[in-house]
Amino acid sequence: MADFGAAMYALIQTKAAITALVSTRVFPTVLPQTNPDLSKPLTMPSMTYNIISDVQSRHLSGVEPHADTLIQFDYYGDTRTSVVGLADAVRNALNNHDGAAGDETVTSMYVQQQIDGFDPPVDGSPESRYRISQDWRVHFVQSTS
Repeated sequence: MADFGAAMYALIQTKAAITALVSTRVFPTVLPQTNPDLSKPLTMPSMTYNIISDVQSRHLSGVEPHADTLIQFDYYGDTRTSVVGLADAVRNALNNHDGAAGDETVTSMYVQQQIDGFDPPVDGSPESRYRISQDWRVHFVQSTS
């Protein structure tokens, strides 16, 4: 089975409009509390990705290489403006993408829904975060390797 999260990370890293905002601050599943060097709180904006579902097509002789994946991107920032800017940049860069994504081939992708949120401070921390979640429907052909 393909690592579709790694494929999405690779695709995001090819999009200058996204990397200009988050650099490499794109994380699987959980947003870390500190920068990778542990020197200070995580720089914002940042984003995470989660595979919500990954459905492979089947037929009588086995599994088709085509898959339908629902992936959720969560965007975090210190201000609502920064989060809206990141969500818009991702939508503009990835909507209707057709082509390579790492070792996979995307045949179509689009935003299925978007939800605004706010994460209040936890454990007495003074930091709160704005959040936008986007669910993306992605159709792709899995690599055979």
